[in-house]
Amino acid sequence: MIGNRKGEEMKLAELLKKEIEIYNELFKDEKIKEYERARKKLLDYSHKDHIEKELYKSVNGVDYFIELPREEIRFTNEGVIIRQYSYNGFYQSEKSKTNYCLGLCNMTKEQIVANLERDIKENNEDIIS
Repeated sequence: MIGNRKGEEMKLAELLKKEIEIYNELFKDEKIKEYERARKKLLDYSHKDHIEKELYKSVNGVDYFIELPREEIRFTNEGVIIRQYSYNGFYQSEKSKTNYCLGLCNMTKEQIVANLERDIKENNEDIIS
C-alpha cells in the first residue's frame, strides 16, 4: 500500500510539473496575460463579501435584517454570467440564522418588511400571550 501511494504522489508531482510548464509557456502570450488579469478581477469581485444589509429591528435578542439588491458573478461552462438579486431578508440570534432566500423573486423592500413583521409577530407570540 505504501509503495503504491508513493507512486501516486510521484505521478501527481510529474503532472503538476507538466501543467506548470504548459501554463508558463502560454502565459508568454499577451492575450493570455490579458485574460488572466480579467479572470483575477472577476474572481476577486465574486469572492468578496459584498452583500450589503441594513438592520431592520432587534426584538428580544433577535436581529432582523434586509439585504439590499446586489449582483453575483458566476463562472459556468458557457462563460461568466451576472445574476441580479433583489431585496432579501433574514433574522439571526446567537443560536441560529434564518434566511428567506428570496433574492431571485424580485420582491420589493415593502414585501420583505411584511415578511419580517410577520416573523417578528410569530416569533414573539409566546412572549406577548
